[in-house]
Amino acid sequence: ESRFVLTPESQARLLDGAIKKEETVFTVQFLDTPDWQLAFNNLWLKLKKKKYELKVPLKNQPKGDHDHLATVFDEVTDLKRILDILKINQRIDFEAALAEANIRPFANIETVRTSYQKGPFLLDLDQAQFPLLKTGPIYHYAVAEIEL
Repeated sequence: ESRFVLTPESQARLLDGAIKKEETVFTVQFLDTPDWQLAFNNLWLKLKKKKYELKVPLKNQPKGDHDHLATVFDEVTDLKRILDILKINQRIDFEAALAEANIRPFANIETVRTSYQKGPFLLDLDQAQFPLLKTGPIYHYAVAEIEL
């Protein structure tokens, strides 16, 4: 999977010739430690549709404007492998291991996903909005995921 932040111009170019397949709405719960240890390491643990997923940056990514952030991720869904990557207790239940490591939810984000087919590629355009802090301004987020 590769992800790209969308501008209106890049979205128009990306969707040129694409066929719309479906639109879905779902909520994603993001988890981290209180001091953001996962985010600081560009690891993104989330619970979506009752399944945990850890996005892990691939090594040897091309350099860009934000060299410290990955844009290409491996999606790890095997719970034992997630615990191994996070280096936390594998001898107890998954959710108990997260709690023991002080990993807990910090955001619930409702996302509208529109899926398209463009040749051999599946394009998922995600749009969400959420407050940056409990009382902060609303942040608008638009990203495209391209999968082969």
